[in-house]
Amino acid sequence: MARSRVVLGDLRVQVLNRSGGGRSYAIVCPDCSVDAEPDSYLQLYEGSGSQKTYAYSLVDHLRWRIREGLTTETITLLDVKRYMGAVGAQVPMPYGQPSPGWTSVSSACAMRGSLVAQAQTT
Repeated sequence: MARSRVVLGDLRVQVLNRSGGGRSYAIVCPDCSVDAEPDSYLQLYEGSGSQKTYAYSLVDHLRWRIREGLTTETITLLDVKRYMGAVGAQVPMPYGQPSPGWTSVSSACAMRGSLVAQAQTT
């Protein structure tokens, strides 16, 4: 069984154990507040196995976005393509290597859904 480790001073995925035995997943900021932007998207998948997958994919994307100095308002399609190439998607640019795993597909689904949800709220 894999051991989990506590991540401090960075975005992280927080597991929330529900009273009925279910689990929910939220992305938590370094100050221990829930990040509202991805949370609004993750709530669409409340109670499903997809919520966990999307939470971990989104937290990786959000960490990258912070490191690149980007926000929801400033990110461009070229930035998203660079990120997808970095996580293994086949894109015609550096890092665009095909991935044999599901990681790039999961990341793409989570990112697309989150970006579409944000576009609809603005």
